[in-house]
Amino acid sequence: MDRQKVITDWLLTTQDTIYALQTWLGLLETWREAGRAEPDDFMDACQQLKDADLWQWASRAGGHGIKALAGADRASESLPDEGYPR
Repeated sequence: MDRQKVITDWLLTTQDTIYALQTWLGLLETWREAGRAEPDDFMDACQQLKDADLWQWASRAGGHGIKALAGADRASESLPDEGYPR
């Protein structure tokens, strides 16, 4: 496999991951606004991102969903501190 193919495949995979993450965050935001996601749901989602080593990356990757959801319980001490959008 040549180097260009590896780089192209990596970029496509990264692009798909960003799209999936933004879609997921958008769904969480919509659910919260509709009253179907509680602050605990947000905390669980944040913990899953942190456990997957994606928290800092997600907060920089157009994380409008994270910023909106953070307003639900910003004062909680269980939020990950690393890379948290302020």
